[in-house]
Amino acid sequence: MSWAGAAGARLSALRAAGTRCFGSEVHGFLLAPPLAGEQLSSLTDSVALPADYLAFLEQAGAHGAGPGYGLLPPVNVCDWEHEFPAAHDWAPNMSDPAERAVVEGLGGDYYSDFWTRGCVPLADWGCGIVSLLLVNAP
Repeated sequence: MSWAGAAGARLSALRAAGTRCFGSEVHGFLLAPPLAGEQLSSLTDSVALPADYLAFLEQAGAHGAGPGYGLLPPVNVCDWEHEFPAAHDWAPNMSDPAERAVVEGLGGDYYSDFWTRGCVPLADWGCGIVSLLLVNAP
């Protein structure tokens, strides 16, 4: 079964059953139409996206129903043409006083777009939390 068949059937069943879960009031278990032609090729002009992600965009939908508040449109908001700035675990342990001090010393730089280079935003979980797909790394 293609992405379109699998995703469409499951989402239809969830809507028909009146299912409610976190974020469903935003996406309503609906997907935007799939991408095609120039929309799809413009995404792949600057970076190679994973085949499964491209297949989903092409067969199922461009954004909408998904985890949290839903899947985000595949737009180049995170500068995916440049490499992700770290080749190791970069998420700080904020319960460690030493790591917390480093982050606090960065000020606004910690929240800079620099830290999302090379990534495609996938899903919005709310409260500033976004799932990212790393597509360009060292």
